[in-house]
Amino acid sequence: MNVTFTYAEGALSGPWFRAYRAVKRKLRRGGVGVRVQLLPLTGLEIHIDVLVLPPSLVDQIPKSVTFGEAVTAPADRVMNELDTLVERLLADDDLRVGAPSRMYAIHQGFRPVGQRGRIED
Repeated sequence: MNVTFTYAEGALSGPWFRAYRAVKRKLRRGGVGVRVQLLPLTGLEIHIDVLVLPPSLVDQIPKSVTFGEAVTAPADRVMNELDTLVERLLADDDLRVGAPSRMYAIHQGFRPVGQRGRIED
């Protein structure tokens, strides 16, 4: 399943970008098998499972683009709308949930720099 955030060409607002990043991070950490991408309105793919767009762009969607679901909300309410959609899709078994992804930092110990202990000039 793919979720595509869209914006008007050349007009990506800060709140919209932050909403995209927050949704992408939340779905990745939750282990939900979803690809989240951010594309301008003119660069949309032919088929999109979930299209997320601000209310001002509803009438500007290209006719060639088909989508299963549309989430239309301002940036500050997008997370709530998508939470509701994901809960519904999980209940209908339309989404898979795996183990949450984890990131590890591995400490490799201290290594000597060399005889002088600093980089040569």
